[in-house]
Amino acid sequence: MLWITALVGFLQACKQEQPDWSRVITFTNSNPQTLAADGYDTINLTAHIQGDSDPDKRVITFTTDNGTFTNGLTTISVNADNSGNASTAIKGTVVSTATVKATVQTTFVASKIINFTAPDPPTAFKLNPITDGTSADGVTTVTIGAVVNKALLFTAQNVIFTTDGGTFGNGNASITQTADSSGNVTAYLKSSTFGTYHVSLSNNGVIQTVPVSFVKAVPDFIVLSAATSLASGYANTLAIAIALKRNIGATSPNFLMDYKAVDVNGLGTGIFSSGTASDASGNAAVNFTMGNSSYKGPVTITISLQQNPSIKSAIIVQII
Repeated sequence: MLWITALVGFLQACKQEQPDWSRVITFTNSNPQTLAADGYDTINLTAHIQGDSDPDKRVITFTTDNGTFTNGLTTISVNADNSGNASTAIKGTVVSTATVKATVQTTFVASKIINFTAPDPPTAFKLNPITDGTSADGVTTVTIGAVVNKALLFTAQNVIFTTDGGTFGNGNASITQTADSSGNVTAYLKSSTFGTYHVSLSNNGVIQTVPVSFVKAVPDFIVLSAATSLASGYANTLAIAIALKRNIGATSPNFLMDYKAVDVNGLGTGIFSSGTASDASGNAAVNFTMGNSSYKGPVTITISLQQNPSIKSAIIVQII
């Protein structure tokens, strides 16, 4: 009977010993793991304890410093099943590293790392087609649009537009726009300088870049200003002011002109000199003289755009 009593005492003492929980609580998932920070995709997490743990030692609490669990919070408590497994899932919207911990009895902890990465750009948002060839007149805009994937539960449906040329509607090289209920988001870019620029769209750490081309802003018409009469002789010169105009915005600089002067019989006459290309304001100039011609009467002076001769203007000068 003494050996039976001793055996019972030994078993009771073993039962009262605290297990080494630091060794028996573990994550069954690999470590680390990678997950797209799209607020949509999830990773299932399973923590394991001894299957024969006492009932009061079977609640596992998961915590994270980035992302949320199935309850939408950064902490969740789950009862382990008969096999000692407790599971939940995690998702996130911030591109960063998360440390996930599984705790039992407040003291014994297992931890793992989850690397939240930027989602694939087409998954986060889709760019709309862009029309190239917008005039660089400082007023006309090109529409840059995208559709944000509303299935991805980002905390904010904002898109940051940034350009290396031109300005947006706020007058700056960057603007933040919020998607509408359908996920559509739009910004408008204008430029007074022609060329190809790059617009980057950023949403929740996902960046897509698209080229945008502006072309020279061609004038719609020409305005000429000069005196109405000119005396013959090389010493006498008519200064002609040329203004290139557009119906919308301003013209691009550095347009060249062709010059023509004819008398009343349609014969060419006179000499042009010191012609300039248009400046940033669309202004240019040229001088005209009749030289030693003996002609007296009206002369029609026509100035046209070299790039597009149909854009022209004429004035009539009386030679006296």
